Amino acid sequence: MRNQNTTEKDVSLGHVVKVQQVIDFMVLAELQKGRRYGKQMDQAIIHALDGVGVNDGYLSTRLRKLSSLGHVSDYWDSDQRYFRYYEITESGLEYFQQLLRDLPERVDLALKVYLKFQSIILKYE
Repeated sequence: MRNQNTTEKDVSLGHVVKVQQVIDFMVLAELQKGRRYGKQMDQAIIHALDGVGVNDGYLSTRLRKLSSLGHVSDYWDSDQRYFRYYEITESGLEYFQQLLRDLPERVDLALKVYLKFQSIILKYE
């Protein structure tokens, strides 16, 4: 039981959903529809999140990281080096399933934290 004079930390803010998890989830979800190039995934994220996008450099970094971890395979279009294509791998499907198990609880926590934070902000308006 908590002492009313002290507040204990239930969980740290670092446990809330991280941007990289959101990007990884969105990319892997999109790649389950078939191969995509970077700009297609960027547009899919913007559409899915109702106009909220990702910094191009950050998306490229996450795609490289997913590739280095074996979660996606990447290759250049043989006709033009403008399109770098990505495809999900078996490892990527497993990572996606892990995110699917872990993220709902974290999203619930994030919603709770942001709503509490919003109420704090409103006190100062």
